[in-house]
Amino acid sequence: MREGTATNQRLGGRSWPACTIATLWAICIFFTQPGLVVGQTQNGPLAYFKSSKLGFGTMPFQSITSMGLQNNALMCHGPANPSEVTGTTNVRYDQVWWMATNTSGSFIWGYSSPGDDSVRYNALSVKHRSLQTKQNLLFLSEPGASTINVHSYWYLSPRQTPDIDRPVRSVAYPNGTSEVSVLTSLDAHGGLFGAEGTKVWWIPVVKPLTADPPEEDKGNATLVADLLGTVQAMWLMQNSQTLFVAEWFNTSNNIHRFSVRSGSPIEPMANISVPLVHINNTVYPHPPTNTPVVSSIVVNPVSSDIYVGLYGAGGVLIYNTQGYLKGQVTTTFVNVLALEMDDAGSSLYIAGDDGAGSGRLDFLDLASTGLRDRGVDALANADGRNIKHGFLGIAVVFLVTLWLRA
Repeated sequence: MREGTATNQRLGGRSWPACTIATLWAICIFFTQPGLVVGQTQNGPLAYFKSSKLGFGTMPFQSITSMGLQNNALMCHGPANPSEVTGTTNVRYDQVWWMATNTSGSFIWGYSSPGDDSVRYNALSVKHRSLQTKQNLLFLSEPGASTINVHSYWYLSPRQTPDIDRPVRSVAYPNGTSEVSVLTSLDAHGGLFGAEGTKVWWIPVVKPLTADPPEEDKGNATLVADLLGTVQAMWLMQNSQTLFVAEWFNTSNNIHRFSVRSGSPIEPMANISVPLVHINNTVYPHPPTNTPVVSSIVVNPVSSDIYVGLYGAGGVLIYNTQGYLKGQVTTTFVNVLALEMDDAGSSLYIAGDDGAGSGRLDFLDLASTGLRDRGVDALANADGRNIKHGFLGIAVVFLVTLWLRA
């Protein structure tokens, strides 16, 4: 083999396989991936991550307040930015825009109330990809009408590809309820969990695994929990058996984990007095001036780590399955209002606004960071050692290179 080829490099008169040197460097790089532990909490080391901006082009929102991922389409909802959507529609209030997650793209107008610029929605949800029906389903809570509107559509969005055989229909709020401000995704029994104030309801919206209305004898909402504090966010696991509920109570944010009984209608959940997670402005790093409010939660289906979005704190906290803080995600904007995750637990979507009238959307790859498969516990506890070992390996390779050149 001639000198200077890719497989045999000559250094200082000694022949040393270039692939061997490359392998040594690769090992060093491997041991310094993927997290970086730069902080400590009362429960041990903390792993830090940073999300990045998702998409390009026009941002049609003043703020993104809720999201739902369905068949590679990230449906986003919030008040429209009039200066950005002029010419697209005369509706200046709440709209739905979507973005394809399997390609790098821009927002596409998905839905707004036709011909009425005063309609406001305060929550959006979708069906889980694992709960496939022929149609896609979008649910919008409309407090002005005290209804949850059910949209059945094909492939793209309710505006572009509506299901003409199933026009938009409305499901009334539970009796005595004036505003359902939090919704989960659709469960396996054809219902959504919705919250007003301290109360959590199970609301049937479709016949299970179809886009059709529920049967008459199974169409009544059921009160399943009444907490001490105001419900801020909820997350339903894919198996429809575990529900996470975040509440604001007595200047603290508590996250409860409920075991949801199977069957339809859902039976009342047993309340618990001790929350899984208890958050105030003394138990996490770099708190904002005021006690934070939990705006959103998602739970990874693989690692079971709990991701908590904070309004006004510019980040997402990551808790392990025991409820201990182990990680933090720094976002590119200050107000986190909505979180969403794909069914594989590989991608985290973070949305909100910059505090100055412009919506924001970030992304964190949970697969490449190791958060999906290893979990935040392993990363927080191991990465400090990995970094130290990585730098030691780099030093060894450097000394070997010097020796070869001698």
